[in-house]
Amino acid sequence: MVRMIRPSTRQNTWRSATAFAGVSIVLAGMGSARSAAAPEHFPSMGHGQTLESVTPGEAELAAKKRVPSLTKITADALPELIPDGNLEDFKLALVRQLTRCAQQSATETWTFGTRRLTRRQWCTETNQKFLTLAQASPDFATLYARAKTEFEWYQSIGRDGQGEVLFTGYYYPRLNGSWQKDATHTYPLYREPDDLVQVSVNGSLVWRRKLPDGSYAPYYSREDIDTKGALDGKGYEIVWVDDVFGAFILQVQGSGEVMVTEADGSVSRVIVNYAAQNGLGYVSIGSVLRAQGVAAEYLTLQGMRRYFNEHPEKFWPTLNANPSYVFFKRDTDGPYGSADTLLTPWHSIAVDTALFPMGAAALYLASRPMEVQGDQGMNWQPFTRFAVAQDTGGAIKGAGRVDTYWGGGTYAEVVAGQMANTGKLFFAVVPPGRHARKE
Repeated sequence: MVRMIRPSTRQNTWRSATAFAGVSIVLAGMGSARSAAAPEHFPSMGHGQTLESVTPGEAELAAKKRVPSLTKITADALPELIPDGNLEDFKLALVRQLTRCAQQSATETWTFGTRRLTRRQWCTETNQKFLTLAQASPDFATLYARAKTEFEWYQSIGRDGQGEVLFTGYYYPRLNGSWQKDATHTYPLYREPDDLVQVSVNGSLVWRRKLPDGSYAPYYSREDIDTKGALDGKGYEIVWVDDVFGAFILQVQGSGEVMVTEADGSVSRVIVNYAAQNGLGYVSIGSVLRAQGVAAEYLTLQGMRRYFNEHPEKFWPTLNANPSYVFFKRDTDGPYGSADTLLTPWHSIAVDTALFPMGAAALYLASRPMEVQGDQGMNWQPFTRFAVAQDTGGAIKGAGRVDTYWGGGTYAEVVAGQMANTGKLFFAVVPPGRHARKE
């Protein structure tokens, strides 16, 4: 791991404390889960805040004009089952979602063809039916065979109008930390500052800095905070970490954990979830580097670590080009999706909830590496997997974008980082007059 030292206040420098070593992560698409404390009306950084931006296709632009984003299909049009994931984990995702379904709108409806269901109906009836089927199925093959006939199925029109969906991934980062700043742990994760507030601007809530005279101003930018010391000495630090670039990725992801070694040698697991954001727009640093003519081989997380090792003078100017900044809170669990549901590795996905119902049960076809060698995913193969739409994000827009949650650990980091392939997305719904009865 490259340990990047926070620059001295008001200096725009960067240096590597150790040589590049160990497993690095290649991220083509990254996202950020938000904590349960994040208000419903204000999005977090959002899943899919990618190192490289994704240009919406014509189908996505059409979707914004309210062209139907789903097309009803027959069961014969579903893909061949290539089982992946864990049936027990899928059931866990359903159970977690069902606890939140009652909070879905009982009046806002989704209309596809002749079907009209409220958000609550779609969430509760379909997930309960899926859970009943899953509990009665010994394996995915049995569940799939029954689900094909027990549900109506709808396919996303994708980004091309023909069902092509771009899949990326996100994960749960882990950093090393200390309760105090020391020679190794030099970069802080901040809690929500006392002067950061939400105010209504043209009917929308936005983050602003409240000034002593009661007026409001834009909040401090990343450059203000990280290289000019705007928050130094204010006591907002939750924990100090030894990898500033890792902390940047943690902000992009929005949730993670920090392992703190205590004085007695024991290790404490500190969970940090999204609490607030400075209200300034997110800028992809991959796009910044690409605009500067940096070679494509550097436009991944692994490549960026290498690039910044080779060009340390580029580090802070590049990160500071993204003024957005995320603040955290200590928590007892995480990560949470944007509907305040605990995410389940491999079986939670982020979608555009302006087009697809939050909590909807899904089936998707994509590809993943069957093995990891060093920091590279190898032997990529297609798979099909059941999931639940439990998250959304700033870059997950349109019918052709999905972010898949992989959990934590080395495999999750590598796969989430390298996953950027096309596939297909389907949603299930209980047919008219058929309820989630016990089988």
